[in-house]
Amino acid sequence: MTQASESSRPACAQSLVFRLSWKSRAARTASAPLLRDFFLTQQLPPPGVPYELPFSSLGFTVFVEKCDPEDAVHTAESTHVYLLPPVPPSLNPPPVPTIETSPPLHAVLSRGLQMKPFAPKSILLEGEQRSGKSTIAAHAVVRSNATLIRLQPTHLSASNGTALLNTLKYYANAAASVAPAVLMLDDAHLTFAPFLNSYAAVFLALREHMRAITSVVLLVLTTKRTNIHPTVSTSFDLVLGLPPRRNHKRRPAPNKEDVERSWSDIRTKLPGAQEAEKYLKRLLYHPIVFEESLIKLSVRTPRAILLYGAPGTGKTSLIKAAAEATHTSVLSLQAATLARGEVGESERLLRQSFERAAADPPALVFLDEIDALFAPTLRRLPAVLGEVLDTLPSGVKVVAATNAPWMIAKSLLRPGRFDRCVLVELPNSYERRQIGQVFATRMMVEESIAAQICLRAESTSGVSGADIMGACRRAAFNAMSNDRSISVQDIDIGFDQTKPSVHTDAAENIAKWRPP
Repeated sequence: MTQASESSRPACAQSLVFRLSWKSRAARTASAPLLRDFFLTQQLPPPGVPYELPFSSLGFTVFVEKCDPEDAVHTAESTHVYLLPPVPPSLNPPPVPTIETSPPLHAVLSRGLQMKPFAPKSILLEGEQRSGKSTIAAHAVVRSNATLIRLQPTHLSASNGTALLNTLKYYANAAASVAPAVLMLDDAHLTFAPFLNSYAAVFLALREHMRAITSVVLLVLTTKRTNIHPTVSTSFDLVLGLPPRRNHKRRPAPNKEDVERSWSDIRTKLPGAQEAEKYLKRLLYHPIVFEESLIKLSVRTPRAILLYGAPGTGKTSLIKAAAEATHTSVLSLQAATLARGEVGESERLLRQSFERAAADPPALVFLDEIDALFAPTLRRLPAVLGEVLDTLPSGVKVVAATNAPWMIAKSLLRPGRFDRCVLVELPNSYERRQIGQVFATRMMVEESIAAQICLRAESTSGVSGADIMGACRRAAFNAMSNDRSISVQDIDIGFDQTKPSVHTDAAENIAKWRPP
């Protein structure tokens, strides 16, 4: 950047609005409210300093009145500078939607942007999950020849209502600088939830602020009107709804005979963990096989259970086998899946995951290593999960697994949320022999080798099912490295090299734990 001479200095811009490209390395960082202003100060000179800004090399989309972005623009103390979140490639440009609102959204937006009498300034668009709301809205904005400013819950993360209002006013003023524009709030049910009374007042204040702004329309997207605060849902000038998705084929109900046959194979393939198998049967098997009896007796089956135990005891394998036997779709959520750096992003992903499961029942949401993200010190995620469990649809079940149950927020372990906490213990000698027989059958070894596997598994105390599997693998690799078939000596070597992966004290501590 070079200082401009007084004679060649261009006229001062009243406002500069930048939008980072989606591929920009700084796009996600600069979109966060806490870092947005800091990012701008790194790229722009201080207000009042007479510098010219060559934008062509910065990777910005620049909105400035009566100026070619290739030219230099002069900023001054009175220049307002705004930074907008990037638009994802799926909406830039948006595809032509296959469905449309009635009346057409683009026609409604055009009337509002042109400030025609009785034209709506605030619009609520509701539609079920993955119905194409964002695509329809973005396409309507393009047809209206307006600028789209799309805000997601991560862009509106704030510690209190005042901070949220300031953020919303910031983007509303940015929309006024690039008018005609549409300020679109996506997934509004995550920002203006029914229990957030203070945020409902923020929305009303935003509407009052936007009344003085011309050629800007507020467009709010949500899955269902009842999912947002009633004060917010009743304050729109117009509410539009999308028709239900067509050709959405539900999976056929599972056949009772097939379920009974498949469930009988679980104990054969996964011996041990009988207590856990019993409660998984109540959770997934009984609602299918005894559906009429449960309805007649008005008995509610469990909705969510927690399996806790030492690593390698087969918790995950048992859950997946039970879901497969009952033809239940599994949505697996782990710490790596939900952990996000942006405030509010993990909560949004958690809610969306349960909405996806509810759209395709029967479904099982499996929360693996639940202690990693739902500890008492993390208040937001446990609160959201508790709210989700309290309103869980009948077609969705939840199973969680952990090695450290004492690390889970106690609010989640009360009856009505996780109905039962089940200990999955290390296998006893009889169960270890059964597990050894399962692996011997899989390896298709001779009868004498299978007998040795069962004998060593039975006599090796303190090992888990995963340890026995590891011993069998070591035996197989030892035989392959010597270019021969598995022998009794290979089995002995495999088990001699295998040590219990769970310390005795750790296993005892887990077994002693009891839910509050």
